[in-house]
Amino acid sequence: MNRYSLYVPGRSVIHLLDPRTKLAGLGLSFVFVLLFNDPRYLAVVLAVTLGAALLSGPAARRLFGFSGVLLPVLLATFIMWPLFEQSGRPLFTWHFLRITDIGLLFALAMGQRIIIPSIVALILFVTTPRRDVVAGLVAIGLPYQVGFGITIAFGFIPLLVGIGQTIVEAQRARALEIARGSIGARLRKSVSLIVPLMITAMGSVQNLAYSMDSRAYGASRRRTALHPLHLAQRDRTLLVLGGVLLVAAVALRLSGHGAIIHGRL
Repeated sequence: MNRYSLYVPGRSVIHLLDPRTKLAGLGLSFVFVLLFNDPRYLAVVLAVTLGAALLSGPAARRLFGFSGVLLPVLLATFIMWPLFEQSGRPLFTWHFLRITDIGLLFALAMGQRIIIPSIVALILFVTTPRRDVVAGLVAIGLPYQVGFGITIAFGFIPLLVGIGQTIVEAQRARALEIARGSIGARLRKSVSLIVPLMITAMGSVQNLAYSMDSRAYGASRRRTALHPLHLAQRDRTLLVLGGVLLVAAVALRLSGHGAIIHGRL
């Protein structure tokens, strides 16, 4: 198995769910993080998300490995938001710099808003084969071409990472140290990575186009499925539970709960 691939085969509870259920969970995660800007409420959503990640069995390790790329974004969010959100009680003041308690809490909420949908999206792709993601997107009403394009885009991310790592290792074998030298020297050395990466990527895209043409992609508007989707009882139960939680979350926000800054998303 390609170590840069997103999908990890398994028979976990999350693997066995219908892709439409996972897509509904992804949609709910976006709704929940937009409904609340109180980090305490978002912490509950994050805890449920992490619980689902742990239930993904063998895919959990890869999921948390890919989630590591979010740490710099979270750090930047936590540093920058208190500089812009000035409401609340001042905790630290120095010249023009003013940090407030509400600013820190809002920064924490914004960080959770980034990480929650990202982890849910990763859960979808590490536990669901690409063909099932496409079938799920089509089943909820998305045109097949759009669903196919989305999954191809996500599939190319780990592919390019793998190609880039291979190119770096090949250049190191030729005694080219990319990470050494001044900034200008590193930029010049990066050409030896970018050019072969672009050439290989364009070759992969061309091979994909040939493969799609050889399978008569787009020749018929009516498509059949080798692996038809089926909503099991567990999927129906989770979908009903998700609907109940959505109504409850909307009611909470309308009643004034779940927000440290009212009138703001």
